Amino acid sequence: MSFSASPGSGGSIIPKSTLWRFLLATILLAVATAVAAMLVSRSIGRRMVYRLQDDSAYSVLRSAVELVAGYRIREDRLRVFFREQRKELLNGLVVHVISLLDSYEEEVRERGRPLAEARSTSFRRLNRVVGPRVPVFVLDADLRLVIHPRPEFRDRPVAGFRNCEGETVFKDLSDRARAAGRNETVFTLYAWAEDPSEGRGFRLAAARYYRPWDVVVCAAMPMGDIEEAMAERRRIRLNDLRARLGEMGIMETGYVFCFDEDCTYIGHPVNSGESFRDLRPPGSDETLCSMLKAAAVRPWGENKCVYEAALPGDSGGLAGPAVSWVTRDPVTGWYVAATAFEQEIEAALPRFIWSIFLPALGAIVILAFAVALVLQRFLRPIQDLVRVCREVSGGDLEIRAKEDFRGEMGFLARHFNIMVHRLGQARDKDEQRKKELETLNRNLEAMVEARTEDLRNKTLSLEEANRRLMDLDRMKSEFLSSVSHELRTPLTSILGFAKLIYRDFQRFFNPLSSGDPSLEKMDLRIRYNLRIIEQEGERLTRLINEVLDLNKIESGQAEWRVQDLDLAEVIRQAARGLGEELANKPDLGLEIDAPGDLPRFKGDPERIGQVLSNLLGNAVKFTKAGRVRVEARVADNGRLRVRVSDTGVGIAEKDLDRVFDKFHQAHGGDATEGKPRGTGLGLAICRQIVEHYGGAIWARSEPGKGSVFTLELPIGESGG
Repeated sequence: MSFSASPGSGGSIIPKSTLWRFLLATILLAVATAVAAMLVSRSIGRRMVYRLQDDSAYSVLRSAVELVAGYRIREDRLRVFFREQRKELLNGLVVHVISLLDSYEEEVRERGRPLAEARSTSFRRLNRVVGPRVPVFVLDADLRLVIHPRPEFRDRPVAGFRNCEGETVFKDLSDRARAAGRNETVFTLYAWAEDPSEGRGFRLAAARYYRPWDVVVCAAMPMGDIEEAMAERRRIRLNDLRARLGEMGIMETGYVFCFDEDCTYIGHPVNSGESFRDLRPPGSDETLCSMLKAAAVRPWGENKCVYEAALPGDSGGLAGPAVSWVTRDPVTGWYVAATAFEQEIEAALPRFIWSIFLPALGAIVILAFAVALVLQRFLRPIQDLVRVCREVSGGDLEIRAKEDFRGEMGFLARHFNIMVHRLGQARDKDEQRKKELETLNRNLEAMVEARTEDLRNKTLSLEEANRRLMDLDRMKSEFLSSVSHELRTPLTSILGFAKLIYRDFQRFFNPLSSGDPSLEKMDLRIRYNLRIIEQEGERLTRLINEVLDLNKIESGQAEWRVQDLDLAEVIRQAARGLGEELANKPDLGLEIDAPGDLPRFKGDPERIGQVLSNLLGNAVKFTKAGRVRVEARVADNGRLRVRVSDTGVGIAEKDLDRVFDKFHQAHGGDATEGKPRGTGLGLAICRQIVEHYGGAIWARSEPGKGSVFTLELPIGESGG
């Protein structure tokens, strides 16, 4: 093995062999892995130790709960046993008394004695028999005591006797006995205190209905002696429970204890029978009892709490943090807790960590040396490949690696040689492509220069065309303005003379034509033609005015008068201008829904009125019957929105996108066949006016069902 000192390394020796470099890297990796394994095993070990301790604690806690529940179950079974004995005794007394009553009743039947006399005799005999040792009493139909061990209670109503809760126990018992089946005894347990100073006790009563004499035979016994009999047994079982709880434990110092709802220890290694209601762990504002109770109501697996505690019986200082797993026994209502100390849990952590870490470290080291031994046999062909790689990196693409190795190394050497061969071919192709790219680059530069010159010429042509279009537009505007002004004067004269001729013709010629059919026919035709001249002149005048308006708006020469507008009033003024057209269509109604509290709008009243008049006029023109409705609201976007809807012929879908174009007239169907359709500029002017104020206008329609035109205007803004 050979080594060399690298310059400037301070004399440090670096192994040159690939194997030893690998071993050195493996050692360093093993050290890093060991450190990481130590950290990971500590984290994992801590969780696993606490998880195992949780599982152990919950197992002990379940056993303790079963032990506590068994204590209460055995006590309840014993109480039930004593109670059943008393029931049998009371039932025997009641049955005995009823057998005596049966004998008296039989004597009545055999000797023929009166029933009342026999009842009185039998009750006197029974009153002499009953006494403190025979606690029997009988109630008649009126719920009066006819038989009772104490003479002062005889002939008294049973309603006056109540238990400690104020309930009429004997009346209820009598009612139950009468409702029960034949030969069936009913029982009840009630609280009773003859002397309040002695405290109350419990009594068990039995009753059976004797139907022949309509009486209820009862017997009652105190139950206090049962509790006295059970007290000694309870004490013995409780001591046994405490001893068995003391035998349970967690780890070496952990212990199990239980306490009741009043925070009194039922079973504890040291403090059995003592109360810890006011005991507070150091550094805590909460009592230990409330902490344990709060943990007991959490779901199983989370029912634990941590607090500072001392070892049981330790008179010294604190032992440190303790963990208690707590639950509540549903049978007794007692709380059962298993407690262990964290310092003991932490003491088990290093052993657990080393049990994980040492095998992992040994496996890493063994694996590293095993891999080194396996790699040693593969280093020889790798060294040859390294040599060839150095030559190839120096530019020699004619060299080749040995291919006489077996397995993967031979496969690698063959494919490495193929790769070197392809690299040589690729280098040759690259040289050829470089030459081709140089040629293409020169050609591309020439093409770019030619295209750039062509684009420059086209740009100049477009600029010239744009100037010519602007001149043509200006000339068009000037032409329209000039022609419109020139046409307005003769049109005014034509309209004036047409109206004058119509008036004079009707005044002078019409009276002369009466009586002559040919002249009357001529009169009608001349007047009809004069009306057509007048209507078409007015139509042409409107066209000229609209052309001039549109031209002024588009050229920016229109005058705009800005003032605060009441949009509702502008709508009503536009509606009033349709009076004559609406009068000619009696089946058509106009509805206006424009609240008076709409926000003010700054704009030209004539222009806004022109928009509304145009929209309303179109709606009335193309609607024979139904309704035209205009409504104004403040839209969700904060703008004034006006909707003009009608039930007319509607607009075809193909015309809907072009309805606001200049000189475009949408065909509405048969309702407008052969009639003047306007100039085709009204809606175009409407759009120009609305857009001047920063608003928007659009339309939607369905042929045969009407149209809806909607415009929006900004509130409190002015476009003038």
